[in-house]
Amino acid sequence: MWDVRAISAISEFSNCVWLQACESGNRPFFRLPLNGNANIARPGLSSITASMGSSAILDFTKAWVAFDVLPAAPFNLTMAERLALYAEMWTHVPVWAKDVRKAAQLPDALSGSQIVGGHPGYVSDEDLQFHVGEISLCLLEEWIQELQACQYLPFQMRDVPLLSLAYDGYIVDNSLLKSELAGLAVRNSKNIDDRGKRIIDFGSTVDGIVEQSEDGMQWLKIKGSTNVRALADFRHAWSRTAEALLTDLILRWRSRQADPRASRLIEVATHVQERAKELRSMVSAKELHLRH
Repeated sequence: MWDVRAISAISEFSNCVWLQACESGNRPFFRLPLNGNANIARPGLSSITASMGSSAILDFTKAWVAFDVLPAAPFNLTMAERLALYAEMWTHVPVWAKDVRKAAQLPDALSGSQIVGGHPGYVSDEDLQFHVGEISLCLLEEWIQELQACQYLPFQMRDVPLLSLAYDGYIVDNSLLKSELAGLAVRNSKNIDDRGKRIIDFGSTVDGIVEQSEDGMQWLKIKGSTNVRALADFRHAWSRTAEALLTDLILRWRSRQADPRASRLIEVATHVQERAKELRSMVSAKELHLRH
């Protein structure tokens, strides 16, 4: 019943149709996260680096299926699984798009007056490739940001020490807390209630800068993931999926440079590729360090 490939393909086809209808009618597109928490909504337009100028922009409003639907029940897909799914979806656009059009009784291609006037519900394979390709970049950019983000660990909770000094950093210590959980959740800020998604396993060694919040509480500011599994997931996804996907996206869009979408996405994809390679090198070094 829950065929994630079929549901994702139909959802993204419909998503692309809706977005094009909004753009052609000059209507704004708004999205709220499915869980109703407006505080975690991603920005509609996200500049991935200030140094690249206003043209280097990813539109995260397009990626609601990838970010809000697929990670939730009943799919529960990890970031690596979602990236692999969208890479496969992008590669096979001509196949599944034809099936969706047939099921929706849409023409497989426009001709004559339809090209000028359009056809309700129709999007071309090229439109879908731009759409799915950009969502793939959104996923990869989000993942890189997660792994490189500065986050915090409290030195204690309810007066119970959580971090103990080691020769190469601090050990995430459960000897006094005696938690039944696998690890300690990072905080996105110096606020004990601002829990992040990352979990650092008890017994892991982390390094960072000791800082103090306004209330006098001590925090360890850490940069980049120290979770071996999270690092390994990215390394495997890069080798199996992301590296080839980015290369293919850039090559395809270079052949379409007359299209303004291609020019924008080439710039974005090239930058994401550079950041991903840097992170891949950092992951290899950090994995080696953590294993020793």
